Amino acid sequence: MKNICIQLFRRIKYTKAFIKTLIVFLLISVTTILSGVAQMNEYTLNEFSGSFDTCTMFSTIIIIAFVSLTSGAEFKNKTIYYAIMNGYSRKEVFIGKFIGFLPYVISLSIVQCVILYSVFAFITPDTFYDTYVDNVILNSLAFTVTYISYSILSLSFCFITRSAIGGIGGSLIIMIAFNIMFFLLNLTGIKLFSFELSHLFGMFLFRFLLENTTDSIFQISSVFLYTFLSVCYLLTGYIIFRKEDLI
Repeated sequence: MKNICIQLFRRIKYTKAFIKTLIVFLLISVTTILSGVAQMNEYTLNEFSGSFDTCTMFSTIIIIAFVSLTSGAEFKNKTIYYAIMNGYSRKEVFIGKFIGFLPYVISLSIVQCVILYSVFAFITPDTFYDTYVDNVILNSLAFTVTYISYSILSLSFCFITRSAIGGIGGSLIIMIAFNIMFFLLNLTGIKLFSFELSHLFGMFLFRFLLENTTDSIFQISSVFLYTFLSVCYLLTGYIIFRKEDLI
């Protein structure tokens, strides 16, 4: 499994896939966040929410594309097939790729959180240090787990469809399904603890994480939900990949 991870690191380094992804990720994060700040009449979270939704939506798609294109290229170049032919089990290959992508996805999430909270600390220092600073780590963890869940989702779809298009397309379909679920749950008004259950689904999750920064129960619920989804995606991808005929 260690060698599988090393092979992935070498491929990403050789193709400069992460560098390209990081540049695009930074451009999207910085431009959308700063444009949102520039359009504020008052420095409040409500006025910033629209731009932040745009930022996290494109950031999620970038992460999905990074994982899908890299994994899809391995199937196209038959790297996966050669690894299995050389004696690696399908479990080692699948879990090895998952572990290999983790540091890249975590790094992207940390970069965005640093940018976001740096901007908040600069434009609203009093509010930031009085309200947000105590829960920055927990909120950032919720952000990170959510991004990881989408990276695992795209990885699983890549292994199921054996293509980058399948990874991207399947993940986008799930994203759309989550937004539909968000809409339907919003109609029901179902609540868990003191917040609406609908807030946990769809691309608006990041906004609600930010707006409910001081609500640790909401942050922890988000972490547990998307950790559970990550495990489900991982198991589903592996089980289907294990039974596939690779010939």
